[in-house]
Amino acid sequence: MAYTYHEAHSVFAWRVNKLLIACGWPSRAITDIQRSWKMSLWAMVAWAREDPVERSSPRPYLVGMARLVGDGIYTAVLFDVIVHPDHRHRGIGRRLVEMAVDYGKELGVAEIECCAAPGASGFYEALGWEHKDAFAWKFGEDTDG
Repeated sequence: MAYTYHEAHSVFAWRVNKLLIACGWPSRAITDIQRSWKMSLWAMVAWAREDPVERSSPRPYLVGMARLVGDGIYTAVLFDVIVHPDHRHRGIGRRLVEMAVDYGKELGVAEIECCAAPGASGFYEALGWEHKDAFAWKFGEDTDG
């Protein structure tokens, strides 16, 4: 199945809420999702070309998202890396994380950390992230300050 990636747009927020619920996350207010994207350095969504439930639907099916927050200079934090359960293990999460890291590097951010769900350590280790402490992972050199 082919996947496409696009910058998050406010009109996608209701679909992201459906994705959150499908992944077992709590529902979020649509306006909160939109505001979080607006306040983020970067936010990206992933689409499948067809909905696995409604195969005749011409609309793309939202299958993933991720966002990067921070000051854009010293540090950034990767949040909300989410992939629909029916589309996991197909490289979507990896691609979203790589795109976020690439964007952080383009900005010149010194350090990128992430907030990961319990049990996600193997995923981040496989992508080259190193364990920082019990709750955080980082990619890049430590910064002073």
